Amino acid sequence: MKKPILIAALTIMLSAASCCFSYAEETTGTAAEVSKTAATDTTSEAAKIAANANKRILLKIGQRNLIVNGETVILDVPPVLVVDRTLVPLRGIIEALDGTVDWDENEKKVTLRNGTSVIELTIDSNIAYLNGVEVQLDTKPVIMNDRAMFPLRFIAEAFGYIVDYGNPIVISAQSKFYPMPWESMYEGEDGNLYHYAYDKMIITDNEHNIIAKYGYPDMEEYVYADDSGNKLTYNSGSRAYIKPDGTMITFNDSEDLAYQIGSDGNIYKYGTMYDENIPYADGIYLETPDGEITERYYHYICDKCIYTDIYGRENAIILDPDASAFEYPDGKVVKFIKERKDEPKFIGTYNNSDYYYDYADLVRYENGTPAESMQKSGYYKLYVNENGDEYKYCYKDNKKIFVFPNGDRVTLEHNNVSAILPDNKGTVYFEFSEETGGGYYWIDITDADKNVIEHLKYGGFIDAFKNENGDIYKLHNYGGHLTLIMPNGDKIEE
Repeated sequence: MKKPILIAALTIMLSAASCCFSYAEETTGTAAEVSKTAATDTTSEAAKIAANANKRILLKIGQRNLIVNGETVILDVPPVLVVDRTLVPLRGIIEALDGTVDWDENEKKVTLRNGTSVIELTIDSNIAYLNGVEVQLDTKPVIMNDRAMFPLRFIAEAFGYIVDYGNPIVISAQSKFYPMPWESMYEGEDGNLYHYAYDKMIITDNEHNIIAKYGYPDMEEYVYADDSGNKLTYNSGSRAYIKPDGTMITFNDSEDLAYQIGSDGNIYKYGTMYDENIPYADGIYLETPDGEITERYYHYICDKCIYTDIYGRENAIILDPDASAFEYPDGKVVKFIKERKDEPKFIGTYNNSDYYYDYADLVRYENGTPAESMQKSGYYKLYVNENGDEYKYCYKDNKKIFVFPNGDRVTLEHNNVSAILPDNKGTVYFEFSEETGGGYYWIDITDADKNVIEHLKYGGFIDAFKNENGDIYKLHNYGGHLTLIMPNGDKIEE
């Protein structure tokens, strides 16, 4: 139970205090009433989904082409990614979702309608209304280059669609969930399957039909401990640390939760610590203004993990890893019976052979029988510039290793940000965005004056597999979407 929670926790620590949607105290209807209505009044929702059961919409960040059931629609402006949130223009998107758009120029407010769902959003406001109920967004609608851009996930899910973030992003009314091999899946005593990994938790029946979908985990508390077992607790509600002696440390208004100045004058840093006794440990360490590290805490413990749907905390499901159980909003507790493993993931067929991936190995099948198993031989993260040139990045032995498209290789020691290129080609400098679960959002390669030479965007990660003949197969994973690159360069997409 502990390992997948650790993955999720480290992924979201940089945004621990924010939940995707939450209610204000005063609404036009209580959160419980709205949640109950959403859970029990399924007639209109079922009719809506049935009417759009075959709809499938594809889009990519930075591209204007919107593919709706195979037909191309050209958007006014392309979708963009802002702090790991996808913003889209409404025209074209809403029509594809069978909705209508009403724009109030004076109030900079838009009203969206789809069947019985009505959404009201206002530019530069994180307050939205869903069927008259106030909802707090974690991403504001904004004006970018004279175009209004709005959060995709909230709108699509409020209209009853499912959003799967890969490359491309897929919006559909499909009712099945296909788990990836590394996602934890447990059978509950209620007979349902509980899947969770990174920032999502999905409940299905045994046939993987979706019963409920939750995302954006929010932690009640993060608990760290030093070598002596003294605990440092981070409370996401108050955004404060509670030290082992009970002292509460509050912070400045910095949005960077990885680097905060505490009310005690110390700097609280979250990240990777380097220690001869602890070669690699994520945690919290305290540093004086002079740069002296005075305290270290590590060994992450997740006390409670709260997963929310679009209605926010009032309709949240709580994971208790110690009890191996989930608690529903109405207080019902479902305990896990056993962990379940899904079948290897089918990628595709090539030259009459079927290829499957089970995370550890790549397996080729002939006539339904395993014919060849290829073990993982390497791993790296992929970054691309605006021309599509690929840069490889991996983290090994506390070092960041970069391979340029021309084959040049540089290594950054610890927190260094500069490296000398081979053959006296000069020195390059690196700037990194905050790290996500898969990699950095972006990496800038600059000169000494901070002039950007290359702006690199995260492009997923590559697992390399080698067969007995030494042939290399590469499995590209971007947002859960898998592409197998054969030794000759041919590609198979799942």
